[in-house]
Amino acid sequence: MADPSEQFAPSPIGSVSSTEQAGTQGNNVYGALGSVLGYIGAEVATPAAFERLLWPQRYYSNFKLKSAPSMAVLAPMSGPLHKIGLAVMDKIFQHGILKGPHQGHMLGTAFFPELGWTYTMHSEDENFPKHTEPLRNCLWARALARICIPTIHSHDGRGIFDNVEKAYPSALRARVTVSHITLTPATPADRASMIPFVSEDTRTPGIGVFLGVITSELSAIVTATVIFAIQHSPWAFLWLIPLSVRLSDGNFMLMTGPSTLVLQFFRHYGHPKRDRFKEIAQLISIVLFLCILPFELVVSIILMPINLQYVWLGYQIYVILMMHICRYSHWGNPATTEGKIAEAFSKQIREGPETLKATLSITYHSRYREGQETMRVLLRGVDNQVPRA
Repeated sequence: MADPSEQFAPSPIGSVSSTEQAGTQGNNVYGALGSVLGYIGAEVATPAAFERLLWPQRYYSNFKLKSAPSMAVLAPMSGPLHKIGLAVMDKIFQHGILKGPHQGHMLGTAFFPELGWTYTMHSEDENFPKHTEPLRNCLWARALARICIPTIHSHDGRGIFDNVEKAYPSALRARVTVSHITLTPATPADRASMIPFVSEDTRTPGIGVFLGVITSELSAIVTATVIFAIQHSPWAFLWLIPLSVRLSDGNFMLMTGPSTLVLQFFRHYGHPKRDRFKEIAQLISIVLFLCILPFELVVSIILMPINLQYVWLGYQIYVILMMHICRYSHWGNPATTEGKIAEAFSKQIREGPETLKATLSITYHSRYREGQETMRVLLRGVDNQVPRA
């Protein structure tokens, strides 16, 4: 006769099978969520992430404590960057940079982005004939584009009278600005004054740049620290991979001044110095960022404990949400050079002949035609012997 205890004893094999089945279902759900997030995030990522990686001096050289909160919350470089990273590498390949040292051209790549705008030189001087050329990566244009138009109300609340449609008040169609910058060499009095001063370090990145990079990854650093403190798990390093890779490496604008001061900003100002070793290191960093999310997703599904899997998934959701915000705003880039110039237009010691004084005058108009007319008046009023763009 069989022992009753043996008949009703739980089967260890059945118990293990149930646990394995639950774990498998959890991994399937987690993997599906990760795939969906990768698809959504890949569509929202922009080249700006890699521009910050390859050009840290412009994006972080004016790092200040007041810009730290928005950078820490909005600017982590993680998430699904594979699709946009491939697009960046495609551009680099098409421009011939991969062929060898000092080959290809950087303009239009993440090394030296192109605005896609044009500028027109206006002058009666035969030495400077009127012509139109690409604006390339003009620092002043980038700065002016960040200045917001204030809310302006007409007296009657309906708009202004158009010159052609005289019998009817025209509706407000689109507000435009006419921005007039005058560039002159800074005098000793200008350098000693309280005029806001903005500089851009073109040498080896300084302490401010490294602080900016670390601050932008602060959300990942905090997450990794909490995981290690609570779980005592080496998986915390997974959140620090992006930081490790980063530390390894429509309106009217008129600019007036001598050609030696004005044209430098339209031609080669800001172009990276060609250095093949540094270029290779930066290209490797781009490739590493292409692989980070697929690597983390596969490793987390196969090896990571289930509770940490959901922490990792939650962080990726957070990063993708920040990508959506930064895609359509400048909130994630408060320490850029153009951002500081825009802030100076809407304080440090100045020395050296390379210091320039920039004076900005802005007028606001309710219609595009008004902006065109104001630009014509400015062009007629400025000395025709002074080149301007």
